[in-house]
Amino acid sequence: MDAREQQAMLGTGLQEVILFLPLAAIYLLASVTLVPYVASSKGRSGLAWMLIALFMSPLLALLALVAVPPGEGREPINPFDTERSP
Repeated sequence: MDAREQQAMLGTGLQEVILFLPLAAIYLLASVTLVPYVASSKGRSGLAWMLIALFMSPLLALLALVAVPPGEGREPINPFDTERSP
């Protein structure tokens, strides 16, 4: 292998990393924000569902949240409601 071939191989690896970073960022953003928000709005534990999303997949966690009924005995929480007492 000469120097040009090695340089070409390094360039493609860097391109793959650059393409992977936005996907990883979207995955983490969905896991940390969207899934806990949906879970808390259904009266479920946002932290538990966030961990499920991180270990499995945000898409699977969202599909599971759609399938499960709202939590019993708990009022669904709206995190943007400023009038509720802490």
